[in-house]
Amino acid sequence: MSRVKLEHYVPQVYLRAYANCDHLWAFDRRSSKSYGTAIDKMAAEGGFYDSQLFGQLVGVDQAAEKALSELEGRFGIVLNACVARLREHDFLRFLEPERRTLADMIAVQMIRTPETRVALRQLGQALVDNRSLLFPGGEWDRLDEQVGEAEARDLQIGLIFDEDVRRRLSGLLLKRLWLVAETNEAEIYTSDHPVVATGGWAIRGSEVFFPLTAQHLLVIVDEPSERWQHCVGNRASDAAKASIEYVNTLQVAQSFRRVFFVLDEFQFARELLLRDRDLANTERERITVIGPQDCRNGPDV
Repeated sequence: MSRVKLEHYVPQVYLRAYANCDHLWAFDRRSSKSYGTAIDKMAAEGGFYDSQLFGQLVGVDQAAEKALSELEGRFGIVLNACVARLREHDFLRFLEPERRTLADMIAVQMIRTPETRVALRQLGQALVDNRSLLFPGGEWDRLDEQVGEAEARDLQIGLIFDEDVRRRLSGLLLKRLWLVAETNEAEIYTSDHPVVATGGWAIRGSEVFFPLTAQHLLVIVDEPSERWQHCVGNRASDAAKASIEYVNTLQVAQSFRRVFFVLDEFQFARELLLRDRDLANTERERITVIGPQDCRNGPDV
Protein backbone atom coordinates (compact mmCIF):
# COMPACT_ATOMS: atom_id res chain seq x y z
CA MET A 1 0.00 0.00 0.00
CA SER A 2 1.34 3.45 -0.93
CA ARG A 3 2.19 5.96 1.79
CA VAL A 4 -0.14 8.84 2.61
CA LYS A 5 1.63 11.98 1.39
CA LEU A 6 -0.26 14.50 3.51
CA GLU A 7 -1.22 13.58 7.06
CA HIS A 8 -4.11 15.72 8.31
CA TYR A 9 -4.10 17.02 11.87
CA VAL A 10 -7.65 18.33 11.41
CA PRO A 11 -9.83 15.64 9.78
CA GLN A 12 -11.07 16.27 6.25
CA VAL A 13 -14.47 14.88 7.24
CA TYR A 14 -14.76 17.61 9.88
CA LEU A 15 -13.69 20.42 7.53
CA ARG A 16 -16.13 19.23 4.85
CA ALA A 17 -18.98 19.14 7.36
CA TYR A 18 -18.05 22.61 8.55
CA ALA A 19 -17.84 24.02 5.00
CA ASN A 20 -20.60 21.94 3.36
CA CYS A 21 -18.29 21.70 0.33
CA ASP A 22 -14.69 20.80 -0.63
CA HIS A 23 -13.24 24.31 -0.40
CA LEU A 24 -12.41 26.74 2.41
CA TRP A 25 -10.65 30.04 2.91
CA ALA A 26 -7.62 30.22 5.18
CA PHE A 27 -6.09 33.18 6.98
CA ASP A 28 -2.37 32.90 7.75
CA ARG A 29 -1.56 34.70 10.99
CA ARG A 30 2.13 34.86 10.10
CA SER A 31 1.62 36.77 6.84
CA SER A 32 -1.83 38.30 7.55
CA LYS A 33 -2.86 37.05 4.10
CA SER A 34 -5.83 34.89 3.13
CA TYR A 35 -6.24 32.36 0.33
CA GLY A 36 -8.69 29.75 -0.86
CA THR A 37 -7.78 26.11 -1.14
CA ALA A 38 -9.18 22.61 -1.43
CA ILE A 39 -9.89 20.89 1.88
CA ASP A 40 -7.68 17.90 1.04
CA LYS A 41 -4.70 20.30 1.07
CA MET A 42 -5.61 22.03 4.37
CA ALA A 43 -4.44 21.37 7.94
CA ALA A 44 -1.99 18.76 6.73
CA GLU A 45 1.74 18.13 6.56
CA GLY A 46 3.87 15.42 5.04
CA GLY A 47 5.03 12.94 7.69
CA PHE A 48 3.36 14.85 10.53
CA TYR A 49 2.70 11.65 12.53
CA ASP A 50 5.71 9.68 11.28
CA SER A 51 7.34 8.37 14.45
CA GLN A 52 10.16 5.86 14.25
CA LEU A 53 9.54 4.83 17.86
CA PHE A 54 5.79 4.29 17.38
CA GLY A 55 6.34 2.48 14.09
CA GLN A 56 8.78 0.08 15.74
CA LEU A 57 6.39 -0.59 18.63
CA VAL A 58 3.42 -1.31 16.37
CA GLY A 59 5.30 -2.77 13.42
CA VAL A 60 3.22 -0.88 10.85
CA ASP A 61 4.30 1.94 8.55
CA GLN A 62 2.38 5.17 9.21
CA ALA A 63 0.65 3.42 12.10
CA ALA A 64 -0.57 6.64 13.76
CA GLU A 65 -2.05 8.00 10.51
CA LYS A 66 -3.89 4.73 9.83
CA ALA A 67 -5.27 4.48 13.37
CA LEU A 68 -6.48 8.08 13.26
CA SER A 69 -8.15 7.47 9.89
CA GLU A 70 -10.18 4.62 11.41
CA LEU A 71 -11.23 6.85 14.30
CA GLU A 72 -12.18 9.64 11.90
CA GLY A 73 -14.40 7.24 9.96
CA ARG A 74 -16.52 6.53 13.05
CA PHE A 75 -16.52 10.19 14.02
CA GLY A 76 -17.55 11.31 10.54
CA ILE A 77 -20.72 9.21 10.51
CA VAL A 78 -21.92 10.77 13.76
CA LEU A 79 -20.80 14.30 12.89
CA ASN A 80 -22.48 14.26 9.48
CA ALA A 81 -25.73 13.00 10.98
CA CYS A 82 -25.75 15.78 13.60
CA VAL A 83 -24.83 18.49 11.10
CA ALA A 84 -27.54 17.32 8.68
CA ARG A 85 -30.16 17.66 11.42
CA LEU A 86 -28.85 21.10 12.31
CA ARG A 87 -28.96 22.34 8.73
CA GLU A 88 -32.47 20.91 8.27
CA HIS A 89 -33.63 22.54 11.53
CA ASP A 90 -34.47 19.09 12.86
CA PHE A 91 -32.03 19.06 15.78
CA LEU A 92 -33.35 18.75 19.34
CA ARG A 93 -30.42 17.29 21.24
CA PHE A 94 -27.41 14.99 20.97
CA LEU A 95 -28.25 11.35 21.49
CA GLU A 96 -26.08 9.75 24.18
CA PRO A 97 -24.14 7.51 21.73
CA GLU A 98 -23.48 10.63 19.63
CA ARG A 99 -22.16 12.51 22.65
CA ARG A 100 -19.79 9.67 23.54
CA THR A 101 -18.39 9.48 20.00
CA LEU A 102 -18.02 13.25 19.69
CA ALA A 103 -16.43 13.56 23.14
CA ASP A 104 -13.84 10.93 22.20
CA MET A 105 -13.02 12.71 18.96
CA ILE A 106 -12.88 16.15 20.57
CA ALA A 107 -10.43 14.81 23.16
CA VAL A 108 -8.19 13.43 20.41
CA GLN A 109 -8.52 16.60 18.34
CA MET A 110 -7.32 18.74 21.22
CA ILE A 111 -4.10 16.70 21.42
CA ARG A 112 -3.26 15.99 17.77
CA THR A 113 -2.47 19.48 16.38
CA PRO A 114 0.79 21.39 15.76
CA GLU A 115 -0.26 23.83 18.50
CA THR A 116 -0.25 21.06 21.09
CA ARG A 117 3.04 19.70 19.77
CA VAL A 118 4.75 23.07 20.24
CA ALA A 119 3.33 23.30 23.77
CA LEU A 120 4.64 19.79 24.57
CA ARG A 121 8.06 20.64 23.16
CA GLN A 122 8.25 23.83 25.21
CA LEU A 123 7.07 21.99 28.33
CA GLY A 124 9.71 19.30 27.81
CA GLN A 125 12.40 21.93 27.31
CA ALA A 126 11.29 23.75 30.47
CA LEU A 127 11.61 20.50 32.44
CA VAL A 128 15.10 19.88 31.05
CA ASP A 129 16.22 23.46 31.68
CA ASN A 130 15.00 23.28 35.28
CA ARG A 131 15.99 19.68 36.06
CA SER A 132 18.43 20.65 38.82
CA LEU A 133 15.59 22.45 40.61
CA LEU A 134 13.02 19.70 40.02
CA PHE A 135 15.38 16.76 40.63
CA PRO A 136 18.14 18.06 42.95
CA GLY A 137 19.67 14.61 43.42
CA GLY A 138 21.41 14.87 40.05
CA GLU A 139 19.91 11.70 38.59
CA TRP A 140 18.46 13.67 35.65
CA ASP A 141 21.59 15.68 34.85
CA ARG A 142 22.39 13.49 31.84
CA LEU A 143 19.18 14.41 30.00
CA ASP A 144 19.70 15.83 26.52
CA GLU A 145 20.01 19.59 26.56
CA GLN A 146 17.46 20.06 23.78
CA VAL A 147 13.94 18.69 23.36
CA GLY A 148 13.36 18.54 19.62
CA GLU A 149 10.54 17.88 17.18
CA ALA A 150 11.04 14.09 17.28
CA GLU A 151 10.72 13.91 21.07
CA ALA A 152 7.63 16.13 21.06
CA ARG A 153 6.10 14.03 18.24
CA ASP A 154 6.65 10.79 20.15
CA LEU A 155 5.10 12.24 23.29
CA GLN A 156 2.14 13.61 21.36
CA ILE A 157 1.43 10.30 19.63
CA GLY A 158 1.74 8.52 22.97
CA LEU A 159 -0.91 10.81 24.44
CA ILE A 160 -3.23 10.42 21.44
CA PHE A 161 -3.32 6.66 21.77
CA ASP A 162 -3.24 6.45 25.56
CA GLU A 163 -6.69 5.05 26.32
CA ASP A 164 -6.59 6.31 29.90
CA VAL A 165 -5.82 9.88 28.78
CA ARG A 166 -8.57 9.79 26.17
CA ARG A 167 -11.08 8.32 28.61
CA ARG A 168 -10.30 10.96 31.24
CA LEU A 169 -10.57 13.86 28.79
CA SER A 170 -13.77 12.63 27.17
CA GLY A 171 -15.18 11.90 30.64
CA LEU A 172 -14.65 15.53 31.64
CA LEU A 173 -16.60 16.62 28.56
CA LEU A 174 -19.45 14.17 29.11
CA LYS A 175 -20.01 15.39 32.68
CA ARG A 176 -20.87 18.84 31.37
CA LEU A 177 -23.82 20.46 29.65
CA TRP A 178 -23.76 20.44 25.84
CA LEU A 179 -25.42 23.31 23.97
CA VAL A 180 -25.51 24.34 20.32
CA ALA A 181 -25.41 28.05 19.51
CA GLU A 182 -26.74 29.04 16.11
CA THR A 183 -26.26 32.17 14.00
CA ASN A 184 -28.50 33.40 11.20
CA GLU A 185 -25.62 33.49 8.73
CA ALA A 186 -22.03 32.26 8.47
CA GLU A 187 -20.05 33.93 11.27
CA ILE A 188 -18.12 31.25 13.18
CA TYR A 189 -14.41 30.67 12.48
CA THR A 190 -12.64 27.35 12.84
CA SER A 191 -8.88 26.77 12.65
CA ASP A 192 -5.93 24.38 12.62
CA HIS A 193 -6.63 23.90 16.36
CA PRO A 194 -10.45 23.92 16.31
CA VAL A 195 -11.20 22.90 19.91
CA VAL A 196 -10.68 26.01 22.04
CA ALA A 197 -11.26 26.59 25.73
CA THR A 198 -11.19 29.16 28.47
CA GLY A 199 -8.94 28.06 31.32
CA GLY A 200 -8.27 24.32 31.51
CA TRP A 201 -10.60 21.44 30.78
CA ALA A 202 -10.61 20.28 34.40
CA ILE A 203 -11.25 23.72 35.91
CA ARG A 204 -14.80 24.28 37.04
CA GLY A 205 -16.38 27.17 35.18
CA SER A 206 -14.22 26.79 32.07
CA GLU A 207 -15.87 26.67 28.66
CA VAL A 208 -15.01 24.44 25.68
CA PHE A 209 -16.01 25.42 22.12
CA PHE A 210 -16.02 23.35 18.94
CA PRO A 211 -17.43 24.85 15.69
CA LEU A 212 -19.66 22.30 13.94
CA THR A 213 -20.40 24.56 10.96
CA ALA A 214 -19.94 28.25 10.21
CA GLN A 215 -23.40 28.75 11.76
CA HIS A 216 -23.40 26.17 14.56
CA LEU A 217 -21.16 26.11 17.60
CA LEU A 218 -20.92 23.34 20.18
CA VAL A 219 -20.65 24.88 23.65
CA ILE A 220 -19.62 22.61 26.54
CA VAL A 221 -20.01 24.16 30.00
CA ASP A 222 -20.69 23.27 33.63
CA GLU A 223 -23.66 25.61 33.51
CA PRO A 224 -24.64 28.35 31.06
CA SER A 225 -22.91 31.66 31.80
CA GLU A 226 -24.60 34.96 31.09
CA ARG A 227 -23.06 34.78 27.65
CA TRP A 228 -25.10 31.63 26.83
CA GLN A 229 -28.26 32.32 28.83
CA HIS A 230 -30.27 32.53 25.62
CA CYS A 231 -29.91 28.77 25.20
CA VAL A 232 -33.12 26.73 25.23
CA GLY A 233 -32.71 23.10 26.16
CA ASN A 234 -29.82 21.69 24.16
CA ARG A 235 -30.28 24.23 21.38
CA ALA A 236 -29.40 27.91 21.24
CA SER A 237 -30.77 30.29 18.63
CA ASP A 238 -29.80 33.77 17.53
CA ALA A 239 -26.46 33.74 19.33
CA ALA A 240 -25.43 37.26 20.29
CA LYS A 241 -22.77 38.84 18.07
CA ALA A 242 -20.58 39.55 21.11
CA SER A 243 -20.66 35.84 22.02
CA ILE A 244 -19.52 34.80 18.54
CA GLU A 245 -16.78 37.43 18.50
CA TYR A 246 -15.61 36.07 21.85
CA VAL A 247 -15.31 32.55 20.41
CA ASN A 248 -13.72 33.81 17.17
CA THR A 249 -11.13 35.60 19.29
CA LEU A 250 -10.27 32.28 20.93
CA GLN A 251 -10.03 30.58 17.53
CA VAL A 252 -7.52 33.18 16.32
CA ALA A 253 -5.53 33.30 19.56
CA GLN A 254 -5.37 29.53 20.18
CA SER A 255 -4.79 28.42 16.59
CA PHE A 256 -1.29 27.38 15.60
CA ARG A 257 -1.05 29.45 12.45
CA ARG A 258 -4.20 29.37 10.28
CA VAL A 259 -7.84 30.31 10.77
CA PHE A 260 -10.48 28.87 8.42
CA PHE A 261 -13.79 30.25 7.20
CA VAL A 262 -16.31 29.66 4.41
CA LEU A 263 -15.81 33.18 3.03
CA ASP A 264 -12.79 35.37 2.40
CA GLU A 265 -13.77 37.58 5.33
CA PHE A 266 -11.04 37.86 7.97
CA GLN A 267 -11.15 41.52 8.95
CA PHE A 268 -11.88 40.57 12.55
CA ALA A 269 -8.77 38.34 12.63
CA ARG A 270 -6.63 41.07 11.09
CA GLU A 271 -7.78 43.54 13.73
CA LEU A 272 -6.80 41.11 16.48
CA LEU A 273 -3.30 40.79 14.99
CA LEU A 274 -2.92 44.55 14.86
CA ARG A 275 -3.68 44.67 18.60
CA ASP A 276 -1.35 41.78 19.44
CA ARG A 277 1.51 41.20 16.99
CA ASP A 278 2.78 38.28 19.06
CA LEU A 279 -0.08 36.24 17.59
CA ALA A 280 1.90 36.12 14.33
CA ASN A 281 4.74 34.27 16.10
CA THR A 282 4.14 30.52 15.94
CA GLU A 283 7.04 29.99 18.39
CA ARG A 284 5.61 32.32 21.04
CA GLU A 285 5.90 31.03 24.60
CA ARG A 286 3.08 28.72 25.68
CA ILE A 287 4.72 27.62 28.94
CA THR A 288 5.44 29.88 31.92
CA VAL A 289 7.94 28.62 34.47
CA ILE A 290 7.52 29.83 38.05
CA GLY A 291 10.17 29.47 40.75
CA PRO A 292 9.97 28.07 44.29
CA GLN A 293 9.26 31.52 45.71
CA ASP A 294 6.22 31.86 43.46
CA CYS A 295 4.95 28.47 44.62
CA ARG A 296 5.32 29.38 48.31
CA ASN A 297 3.37 32.57 47.80
CA GLY A 298 0.29 30.54 46.91
CA PRO A 299 -2.25 30.54 44.14
CA ASP A 300 -2.88 34.29 44.09
CA VAL A 301 0.55 35.03 42.64
